[in-house]
Amino acid sequence: DNAVIGVRCAAHIFNLIAQDAYHKTPLKTAMGDVEKAIELGEVKRYCPTRWNSKFDSLKETLEKATLSDIESQRIQAAVSSMKAVAVAIDVVQTRTASVYDVFMQFELVRASWEELATLNPSLSVQLLTIWDARFKL
Repeated sequence: DNAVIGVRCAAHIFNLIAQDAYHKTPLKTAMGDVEKAIELGEVKRYCPTRWNSKFDSLKETLEKATLSDIESQRIQAAVSSMKAVAVAIDVVQTRTASVYDVFMQFELVRASWEELATLNPSLSVQLLTIWDARFKL
């Protein structure tokens, strides 16, 4: 069924957007903080092939690791900015996800990154640039 294939492709697109965000924005520094917590044995290592694994590691680091105020702020910003993507991935990779669900999640992620501009304009612009590059807008 073409609709099912399209929905699965959407989950992959969300994952690619997330990976770009983690590697090409200040979120990369937050992931460095996660790596430090992993090396100290404070949190579990994330699995690069599990799509929401990095997001889960960010949350776990925020909850369990000993962090400086700056590290805590960086990780909290990463969690806040990537939560909509993590939810979108979870929604669209289910067996019952529809094309409507995909479009709704695309809208919700983009809206959350636009809304981020009030708190962190620079990060918002970087994330939206990644978004636009994936969709060639």
